[in-house]
Amino acid sequence: MTFDQVPKQVVDATLAAEDKTFWTNPGVDIFGIVRAVRDDLLHREVVSGASTITQQLVKQRIVGSEVSIQRKIKEAILAIQVTRTYSKEQILELYFNQIYYGNQAYGIRAAAETYFGKSDLSQLTLAESALLAGLPQAPSILDPSQAANVERAMERRSYVLGQMADMGTITQDQAAAAEAEPIKVQGVQITQIVAPHFVFQVRDQLQQLLGGDEGAVMTGGYKVTTTLDLKMQQTAERNVREHVDGLHDKNVWNAAMVSIDPRNGEVLAYVGSVDYYNRDDPRVQGQFDDAGIGLRQPGSSFKLFNYVTALKNGATPATVVVDARTDFTGRASPTNMHPGTCGYCPENADLQYHGPVTMRQALRESRNIPAIKFLAEYSGIENTIQTAHDLGITTPIDPSTVGLSLTLGSKEVKLVDMVSSYGVVANMGVRVTPTYILKVEDARGNVVWEHKDYEQKRVLDEGVAWLMTDMLKDMTDPNKSFIFGSWTNIGRPAALKTGTTDNLKDVYSVGYVPTLVTGVWMGNNNGDPMSSVDFSSAMGPGVLRRDSMKEALADT
Repeated sequence: MTFDQVPKQVVDATLAAEDKTFWTNPGVDIFGIVRAVRDDLLHREVVSGASTITQQLVKQRIVGSEVSIQRKIKEAILAIQVTRTYSKEQILELYFNQIYYGNQAYGIRAAAETYFGKSDLSQLTLAESALLAGLPQAPSILDPSQAANVERAMERRSYVLGQMADMGTITQDQAAAAEAEPIKVQGVQITQIVAPHFVFQVRDQLQQLLGGDEGAVMTGGYKVTTTLDLKMQQTAERNVREHVDGLHDKNVWNAAMVSIDPRNGEVLAYVGSVDYYNRDDPRVQGQFDDAGIGLRQPGSSFKLFNYVTALKNGATPATVVVDARTDFTGRASPTNMHPGTCGYCPENADLQYHGPVTMRQALRESRNIPAIKFLAEYSGIENTIQTAHDLGITTPIDPSTVGLSLTLGSKEVKLVDMVSSYGVVANMGVRVTPTYILKVEDARGNVVWEHKDYEQKRVLDEGVAWLMTDMLKDMTDPNKSFIFGSWTNIGRPAALKTGTTDNLKDVYSVGYVPTLVTGVWMGNNNGDPMSSVDFSSAMGPGVLRRDSMKEALADT
């Protein structure tokens, strides 16, 4: 769409909403930048935008949306260069064709069609033009198709109309008449995206491969071949939905699942929430990606890194520690441990103590006190953190803030990182960075990038990986694990570790065979705890992972 096809009313509304000095400014709002710097100095964060239309284009096409003064300065410099290179009309044309208006509508024409069913912009009323002009500031929050957002959309429309009247592009009477007009949008058809959270991970990886150019991702005409196994994805989505639905009586309303081939790092299935299109239930918040963005406590599934480190440091599956009530601060003796005298006295999940236990038994029964003793006597906190990072955990972990509770999963991590890390053990100690993309071709068919000769890095001794897998196999063997085996067996040897937080806000399960690793998180996005009555990590995510892996491996 060319600039001369945009009605003056739409142009005036847009400038009133986003950039009143557009025709005269050098591409930046100097006073706005001063305000942003002031806010940064006073509040230690950027709290005011100060973005002209030109800066918004630069942010979308070049510098990205990182919140920092450095990004803001770079954005301003490039906006000035753009203004010197292109006419104001050309800049506005780019803006009207590319800016995001919500509901997958990029460009003003797509927005008019999406919200009002009007492909001819000249048919837009003043009220409709003002509403559309105000959307790019916060498309999700101002989305007028959502009943909860109508009041905010009306406030934003009133602001735009008021600014237009102040600028003299409309009269006060015209503004008042438009403001009195009710918001009437057509039934917006939600774009059904196949594997939505996976798609957004593809987009983010593609942006990285293209040097951070978000505009090239959206408009570059690239053909992207992904790693998604559609059948496995559909199975995962169905299983997540059915299992969560069946656990509502346990106050379980959300879950995420990731499956990766550990041999090549290919992400085969990726479910970020039980329902991407459920935006209203605070327990779900479906558009939030709990697999790749959400930070959740993994509980005992984090013990993997502790035991791997202990094995690296000379312990064996037969190494014995004593499972007994212990004050790990040393402030109380085992015979005088009243609540007031105990420093750090963790409990086993069953509140029982079994005396001398081997590493294998401690892991199979997921006993907490032996795990902490292995951490204190063999692994070490800093070494365990290093192992976690080597295997694939990307979350920064400060050893001074976690202490010995590290092995119990006190530090929040990403599900996709946990799955990838378990994949290293499944792949006999060789790490392959996860990928969502197999190949990228440009508009002419030239291969820009290909996941072909991918990097393989040995981060764990093969013998340590074998021993760890051999111990984790006990968890899915009913003959060895009376606690977990009956819930987690998939009909063939498989490794597994589950995890539960003390308050039952998060439950975890990560398991694997040599060709497939699957991890599951369950919980509620508003932090509500799940029911502790007749519910555990084995029954929830353990069974979900079991059923999904059985289907995925049925023909192999």
